[in-house]
Amino acid sequence: MTGLDVPGDPLARLVRDHPNTPIVVVNLVRLREGGQQAHRAYLEQATPIMKRHGDQPTTLGPGIGTLIGDQTWDRAAITTYPSARALADFISDPDFEKLAPLRHQALQAGIVHVFLQPDASADDGS
Repeated sequence: MTGLDVPGDPLARLVRDHPNTPIVVVNLVRLREGGQQAHRAYLEQATPIMKRHGDQPTTLGPGIGTLIGDQTWDRAAITTYPSARALADFISDPDFEKLAPLRHQALQAGIVHVFLQPDASADDGS
């Protein structure tokens, strides 16, 4: 397990606490030198799997600067899922799990944050 894989404990906690709540996933990645082609291949293969689990991409684009902090990121992806359970189902999908070597080939680092969708916050008591 590396920093490029989702640990089971935080994912299980997310599903336990928000199983049916619509969520927003913010994914920031730093590509390895020469990892652009592997990243393109990874996205091409991962996208149909994501869609199968209800993913709705809203933003995918290159980083152009940092205003706060000292970390830089090459790409950002913001997506929505109908629920935390749908995200967990995507992450545990055997077809997605097979893409781990390609993801590791493409990425040097990544960070993933999960938020309640704004309209879901009121329903969740937040």
